Amino acid sequence: RYDELMRAIRLWKHLLLLKRGGIGLLPGGVNDAEEGSCAVDCPACPREVPDIPEPSDAVTSITEFVMLDANFRLKSKQRNLRDPPLGGGLAYYVKKSVYMAHVLACGEQTEINVCDSGLHAIDHANTRGGSVYAASGVGACQCRHMLVKANGVGDLQKGEKYSNMDFIFASATKNSIAPRRVISYDIACQWHKHLHARLATIPNNYRPDIDRCVVEFVIPKFHIGAHGASCQSKFSLNYRPFMGRTDGENIERGWAWLNPASLSTREMGPGARQDALDDQWSFWNWRIVVSLGESVNSSS
Repeated sequence: RYDELMRAIRLWKHLLLLKRGGIGLLPGGVNDAEEGSCAVDCPACPREVPDIPEPSDAVTSITEFVMLDANFRLKSKQRNLRDPPLGGGLAYYVKKSVYMAHVLACGEQTEINVCDSGLHAIDHANTRGGSVYAASGVGACQCRHMLVKANGVGDLQKGEKYSNMDFIFASATKNSIAPRRVISYDIACQWHKHLHARLATIPNNYRPDIDRCVVEFVIPKFHIGAHGASCQSKFSLNYRPFMGRTDGENIERGWAWLNPASLSTREMGPGARQDALDDQWSFWNWRIVVSLGESVNSSS
């Protein structure tokens, strides 16, 4: 009865996700649940608080840091199964129908690499993957405190294309209220070019309003060593004011923790894999939240 047990475990984990998200308290239950409402949110990131005026130095004191990256170990083998996720769009994965509609509308994108770096994320944007894999990896967005953002993960079909990463970034930050946002990405020197024009092709309800805030693009401190002098002078966190000692590499620590699960998830059907990864990220976020007080005190 192994197969039956696996299905029961999957259903049980989904019910726990709904329970922890308070979905049972909604009048219509899961039908009334909003996208991303079952994700564990970061209590330390900027958020709107009623009846509290914005400080005069809000642009520098209220800053949201987000980290973007792709992981090509979290593949999914092509199994040709009809296996929809139980919690599609309710936690960390983006809503697949809207996401794929955008990616398909953008078509093949040829990224011209004019950066003098040794990174291959742009050169291989349309070459990684193949018919063996339904997903060549995942792209994700994390906050400064290492929590995976709600609706901040999407499968990559063929490399690290801008259309994928644009939508993941937009979906993860669409509700941000911070007057200043710092975006850390290992190819930020290339990706930030024409970003406004590309975001305009994303549906309005998934598009962040980055025209009314200060947006800064930086390259993580470990990765920037592989870039040339022009990138290091413009995108280094060491030369930017109001950055503290942020290294921008938090998302890499999350990959290191999650990578062992790839040996199991790549063999799953697409829906089971998505539900399993959502469950992993819920535990990752929850573990950080309950230890946040201790970690803040130890670093102060």
